[in-house]
Amino acid sequence: MTTAPPTRPPGTSTESDALRALYADWSGIIADTPDLTTRLFRSIFDEWHRATREPEDVTYREDTLGGVPGTWTLPIGADPARVLLYTHGGGFAVGSAASHRKLAGHVAKALGATAFVADYRRAPEHPHPAQVQDTVAVFEALRARGTAPARSGTPRAATSPSPRCWPCVTRGGRCRGGSWRSRRGWTWRTPDPRCPPTPPPTPWSPCRCWRA
Repeated sequence: MTTAPPTRPPGTSTESDALRALYADWSGIIADTPDLTTRLFRSIFDEWHRATREPEDVTYREDTLGGVPGTWTLPIGADPARVLLYTHGGGFAVGSAASHRKLAGHVAKALGATAFVADYRRAPEHPHPAQVQDTVAVFEALRARGTAPARSGTPRAATSPSPRCWPCVTRGGRCRGGSWRSRRGWTWRTPDPRCPPTPPPTPWSPCRCWRA
């Protein structure tokens, strides 16, 4: 791994050195590769896990739910009835279960739950809403296996494009209530009393759903 820059920015921790080193390495590769392909960029992004420590007492198992491949993170002693459906970051174009399995493992361990990191289809080969459809397929498969919606959820992270409000998302966007359209053409609606009464200000806010 590339070593971190010799001078640490003010206010940053020693733990951030590995991530800064990784980003510095990426910046160099991207600058030196003007014809960077999506395939190569995906390979680079999959190195993201290198800056994350392996969580202790967590095992992994590959599986397929709802026709979508992915990886289970299984902390020792976790409640198998509590499931975190983890949709990795990467703007729907890069990232994978491999790049985010450690992070999902840490989150699942902290929650005392298991987690499934979905390897949803990515753009540009599979344009939006393929990624949302895959996530919903996994969610419905979990329900079919007996996982109650109240005991499942998705992480809220800056790099994660996860849908949050399952009563809305699982209806494929065909839900009642007011709706708003963003500049990107996405539609928000409020079909459930648990959803916010006003349109979310960002794509990562609670209760996001798309017109089917």
